[in-house]
Amino acid sequence: MDNMPGFADLPVTAVFGLYVTSAEPFVDTWNAGILTFLKDVWWQYGHRFIFTFNVYPYFDLTVQCNARYIEAATSFQNNGWVPSVVRGLRRRMQNIGAGAARLWLGEIGWSSPESPNVPAQVAGCEAFSSLDTFKKFYQGFLEWDLASAGVDHAFYFSIHDSVNFHLPEHFGLIEHCGSSECKIQ
Repeated sequence: MDNMPGFADLPVTAVFGLYVTSAEPFVDTWNAGILTFLKDVWWQYGHRFIFTFNVYPYFDLTVQCNARYIEAATSFQNNGWVPSVVRGLRRRMQNIGAGAARLWLGEIGWSSPESPNVPAQVAGCEAFSSLDTFKKFYQGFLEWDLASAGVDHAFYFSIHDSVNFHLPEHFGLIEHCGSSECKIQ
């Protein structure tokens, strides 16, 4: 790629889910050598490489159906779930010598109505997947100061509801491509 005209300075990335953080600083097993990969691409591409992670408090396996958890999961203030995860990602990046690297959130979002693959402990929890909670999460995302959080770019998921692995997902701001109204108007 670097030998092709115009590509030598092109940023490169790979997108990971938070599973890669299940070991310190990143998973590095025979079938998921994420730590080795990240060290190698950081060494080869330096600041051209962008660390990208999908961050979903909605799918956090520690979720609970209570107001305190939902508040933390939907808050973008310093003590909220997403800012805490970002600080953890930055710390892990620092641990491999990439503390100054760019950090993107490849996907971030909340579902309403309930996603069929929501963690079992919140399945049926009306408050967790309510339209009000969805709206609070999205509003917090819009008001979040990415720069002071250490995030260079974030992609909200998604503009419209979708189907993933034959399961409906309701993360969209509109229900389907033909919709003309936002869910949270």
